[in-house]
Amino acid sequence: MHFNKEILKKGITNWEAGNENIITVSINHLGIKITVLCVYAPSNDKVDLENDQVYEKLNETLINIGTTREIIFLGDFNGHTGTKVNNQVVGPYGETRINDNGERLIDLCEHHNLRITNGYFKHKIIINICGNNIHEN
Repeated sequence: MHFNKEILKKGITNWEAGNENIITVSINHLGIKITVLCVYAPSNDKVDLENDQVYEKLNETLINIGTTREIIFLGDFNGHTGTKVNNQVVGPYGETRINDNGERLIDLCEHHNLRITNGYFKHKIIINICGNNIHEN
């Protein structure tokens, strides 16, 4: 599907700031109803309660959207979701590590029949050096 910025802007039917972590934008494009969720989840070193509240609000938002719209998640979930073979949510090409936010995101996606698509495509291995730590991305 091709997206033209000006056409998409005309197709915006609603937007809402659910809280400081979630914004939803509803778009009708070529007869397709789309909801884009822009999300920022606190990092894993935040208190679990703060992360729980964000994911509870996300779950509530997804329930309110329902199943009649295409849903696109964008943002920073501060989550690492690992890799899985023959899985409906996580693909085989993600990072190998998993963290609490990643587990929360996987659970949310499983509950709402969503996919984390970046794990379904091969990525270039990039070495990231931060201080004395070396990370493969």
